[in-house]
Amino acid sequence: MNNQFIIKDGFYSSKNQNNDIEKYGFYIDKNEYVFPEKIKNDYKEIHKSNFILMNEYLLQSKTKPQRIIKIINTEKYEIEFDISSKELASVYGFKGIIEGKGNFVFEGNQRDLDKIKRMIFKNAKNAKEIQQLGFNNEFNIYSFSNGIYLIDNDKFLKINDLGIVKTDKRNYYIPALSSINIDSNEFENYKKFIFIKGPVNFNKWSKLFCSVYKPNGEISICYLIASLFRDIIYKELSCFPHLFYFGPPETGKSMCYESILSFFGKRQKPIGLENGSTAVASFRKLDQFKNAIIVLNEYKNSIDKKLIGMIKSAYDGDGRETGNYSNDNKTNTTKIGSGIIIAGQELPTQETAMFTRMILQSFYKTEWSNDEKTQYNNLKTIESNGLTQIIIEIIKHRAYFQNNFSELFKSTSKELKKIFKYKKISDRSINNVSILLSVYNILNKKLDFPFNYNDLLKKVTELIEIQINILDENTEVTIFWEAIQYLFSNHKLTNEKDYIFKVENNKEIIYISISQIYPNYVDYCSKINKTSIAKDTLIRYLKKTLFFFIDKNIRIGFRTPWMYGFYYSDLKEKYDFKNNI
Repeated sequence: MNNQFIIKDGFYSSKNQNNDIEKYGFYIDKNEYVFPEKIKNDYKEIHKSNFILMNEYLLQSKTKPQRIIKIINTEKYEIEFDISSKELASVYGFKGIIEGKGNFVFEGNQRDLDKIKRMIFKNAKNAKEIQQLGFNNEFNIYSFSNGIYLIDNDKFLKINDLGIVKTDKRNYYIPALSSINIDSNEFENYKKFIFIKGPVNFNKWSKLFCSVYKPNGEISICYLIASLFRDIIYKELSCFPHLFYFGPPETGKSMCYESILSFFGKRQKPIGLENGSTAVASFRKLDQFKNAIIVLNEYKNSIDKKLIGMIKSAYDGDGRETGNYSNDNKTNTTKIGSGIIIAGQELPTQETAMFTRMILQSFYKTEWSNDEKTQYNNLKTIESNGLTQIIIEIIKHRAYFQNNFSELFKSTSKELKKIFKYKKISDRSINNVSILLSVYNILNKKLDFPFNYNDLLKKVTELIEIQINILDENTEVTIFWEAIQYLFSNHKLTNEKDYIFKVENNKEIIYISISQIYPNYVDYCSKINKTSIAKDTLIRYLKKTLFFFIDKNIRIGFRTPWMYGFYYSDLKEKYDFKNNI
């Protein structure tokens, strides 16, 4: 663009005034726009600004197209800033923007501004704005606040001062570290998601990580890798599990997730779940990164039910719903693009549907030897030097992972289902850990893992066994029968109204009026800090159990209520209701 100017002592002037007048209706003279105007049959040179503009880039965005503008006044003071197309469309909006930047005065009208735009827009280059860091499916890149990794070319390119990355095919704009946003607090989280190249490779890091965080290191590493390919896994399965770090205080939960977060540049601050309102607002962070990891900390079963709902829906790829500022009552749903690690001192057993969305990792160690402390300090040193080069070492195999995931996941899931064919376990729980095994199976030939498949298989089968045992004690059905036991013990149930015992087919059956008992069940759940489930859902669960016999109308005096029959001979092995009548 400078080819059309004569630049002398910091002042810009048109190289060919007559040509600029013919093309645009004005020319530039020493950092001013000069418009020849006919006044009383005579042409006069009217200076309508004390500055000139330059526009190098149009920032293409789906939500807010912008331009990067450089403005230089007659005192040679210059500044660069971004301005939306809407703000630049109106002379009044334009004046409001530039006058807030310093000594910049425009005395022209809308027509004059449009003429200036014809000149400065002519040579502007397009740059695609990257609004979500991490993986970008449209361009097959992985972006950081300070540059992008071209997966197809296996090349990392840094931003320039404006936040622009130039490639052979197109230009990209990453706003977080752009000089035009240097004083903005808007990009605090983005600025931490930065490429810091350290000296170690995957094998050296993973060996030390597993040594420090045994016995949880192998699972965490596989979950981390799965998160780097989350979009591929989600596309195949329409879900992605959460990793849950459970244990008392000072047992290494935060140490472990901090090491994982160090993988993505400067450590992000976890979202604290105890402050419900703040946490709900913080869920917007889940939409800022794709194929990375976000941490939710301080989980308790007593947290806001809205947060419970958001965590559950995040498994299915959806996060927070927000209203539009419009008259049509439409809402926006934040799409979850990253893996989620949740840490807490309570198991998420308030609902079975919640717990089966988790891969459980237990932390219990409270004392460490001097050698273990040394290894931990060595890991911290490696983390401080940068780990993002390992992201590149992994995602360079993206095409290979994508081509093999579906087939290997199916075979792995089938293998686990055979192992647990005599156990009652949900497909969801099997699929969650099958993802981890599939990650290993696919990339074992590409990455040098510090553990073998049999070791990993042993760990995931142990996880499933633990989950089975926990679920046996915390299922909605179990809680229902515990509620019935409590109600019998406290004489809160009435014979021939809430229940009735009968003998049918030589078996003792207890018939229960769930409609009558349901409010008492809800009260019981509230007492023990468990979430009650909807009556229809509860009935559906109960009818799937081995205890269920039949549901039908039962004649009791002049009434024939609809009741649900269960084999009391089987139930009384655990719940002996009659002893409490």
